[in-house]
Amino acid sequence: MKVKTDLPLLLKNRGISVKRLSEITDIPRVYLHYIVNGKMVPTDEQLEAICQTLQITSDMVYPSPETRKALMEI
Repeated sequence: MKVKTDLPLLLKNRGISVKRLSEITDIPRVYLHYIVNGKMVPTDEQLEAICQTLQITSDMVYPSPETRKALMEI
């Protein structure tokens, strides 16, 4: 299941590559690539690290915590 997020656009707007985001957040690059492309859902800690780095809120990535939790259970 693919999850639509605005992470690719947010990364582009911030001028940050997936590789650089991986270095900053300590999330493995391959796993982060899957998150950015909507193939995996990040853990709470990973989402927080991504949001802090991009200076965004989690609701800019996922509409609600309930939606993200439901996606994690699929």
